[in-house]
Amino acid sequence: MKRILILFVAFGTLSLLAYGQSKEKATEKTTPVKLEKTSISVETAVCDMCSATIETALEKAEGVKSAAVDLEAKTVAVEFDPTKTTLTKIEQAIANAGYNANETVRNAEAYEKLDACCKIDAKKKKK
Repeated sequence: MKRILILFVAFGTLSLLAYGQSKEKATEKTTPVKLEKTSISVETAVCDMCSATIETALEKAEGVKSAAVDLEAKTVAVEFDPTKTTLTKIEQAIANAGYNANETVRNAEAYEKLDACCKIDAKKKKK
């Protein structure tokens, strides 16, 4: 009889603990993350291939939810989770793809791997 009573008490205690933990996890999931939006200057972006390269690089970056390049304005609109990334990291992701981002200078090796149409220096020489 004592064993049965001990088992019921133990089972009841474990049930209460499990219920408390599941409620706590549910609260965490419903807390929405406030995304930030920013616009980054990409003066070295010149064509649709540049847009695709920058957008692909940002899609792979942790915390970036969306990115859209505007070639006329020479900017990229970025929506990101500030708990997972920073503006500096986003600019660095663009630079690592071969493009200047605000004051962050492009990665020279990545720039050399870009298609010819994406290299602004080559376009200047043609003119």
